Amino acid sequence: MDIFAFLKIRNKDDVRDLETRIGELDREATAARAEIDLIEQRRADYILAGDHAALDADDAAAARLRRTVERTTLLRPDLVAAVDRAKAKARDRLVKELKADRAKIVTDVRTAIIAAVDANERAMAFYEKCRAAVGDHLASIELPSATYPLLTREMIEPWDRFLQQYEGPIRIPATVGTPAVRPPAKPQPENPASGRVLPPPRQKRATRTLPARVPEGMVRMIVVRNGYQGPAGEALHTGDLVDLAEKVAEIAAKNGAVEFAEQPDGSEAA
Repeated sequence: MDIFAFLKIRNKDDVRDLETRIGELDREATAARAEIDLIEQRRADYILAGDHAALDADDAAAARLRRTVERTTLLRPDLVAAVDRAKAKARDRLVKELKADRAKIVTDVRTAIIAAVDANERAMAFYEKCRAAVGDHLASIELPSATYPLLTREMIEPWDRFLQQYEGPIRIPATVGTPAVRPPAKPQPENPASGRVLPPPRQKRATRTLPARVPEGMVRMIVVRNGYQGPAGEALHTGDLVDLAEKVAEIAAKNGAVEFAEQPDGSEAA
């Protein structure tokens, strides 16, 4: 594949000219070093023969050749840096375009999920309509099982949280039942005696149990930051154990939210 086309370098002709010039400098320097080596090889013969004219001519030629090598050494870094800057700029532009494409794909997938949920709800409503209309004779309609019980609107929010663990906060377009902006928090009741706002009632934490054996493809982690959301969307607390997918666990560990509960050798973490 043409690297210029892949990186979408608009001034690719200029970049190719730079790379051609770098190649010419390298060949020029290589030829000069080869000539210097030949001069050094015959120098002893000229000295023994007392051929001072040949020695002087070679010394002058060697001096010019060394200046050629020095000139190519001085020119090359700037040319290489110019090529690198052009490629880096093009690569950054390409990454930006790919991120925009990825965001559109995520939106398309989410839209498709919502459309599937809507269609499933219509199928469920139709099924209930049929059952209410014919009762025990529902089987005579030969109605196929058109609904999927797990395809519910409640599955959209966990999917959004799953995306946020990878990409951070994302803006979600408003749809029925899934507002893009959360409703404002309800004001807390005031204490008439003191005029101060009462804290919310303390909720008893539900007991969480994990399987004795970590499921395939999962990693057992220790929560080190309060409020980290588990796979089911539950708020976890420092010291809680949670099983996460390997990729999610790696990202969460880098963000300082969790730590590995076991060392790579299988021993418990200190």
